[in-house]
Amino acid sequence: MRTLPGNTFLAYTVMHEAHWAPLAWTGLGEPNQINIAATTGGGARWEFIVYEKDGAARLCMYDEAWPAFREIPDFFAALPGLHTLDEVRAVLDSFGAVDQTEREPATR
Repeated sequence: MRTLPGNTFLAYTVMHEAHWAPLAWTGLGEPNQINIAATTGGGARWEFIVYEKDGAARLCMYDEAWPAFREIPDFFAALPGLHTLDEVRAVLDSFGAVDQTEREPATR
């Protein structure tokens, strides 16, 4: 895994496991998805989505996310062999990505 530029790190959110998932609009119409980002913890430099459909992991890239192909090529090399979001998560974990999924509401 390559080091990301600046003070960014690789992180992901498992959207359908977040406590706020029932309230979220995914934009893709796919409720089960993982958002992957290069982040500083206070915003993303780039972000893209992987979702599961028809027995395969599918990719949805946003305009600003194209540098990800250069910065995390190992992830994209692994993607064609992945079929489930659990497999996607396992690859991300093996790269040291930080799971930022908010599974429980923050206490006030």
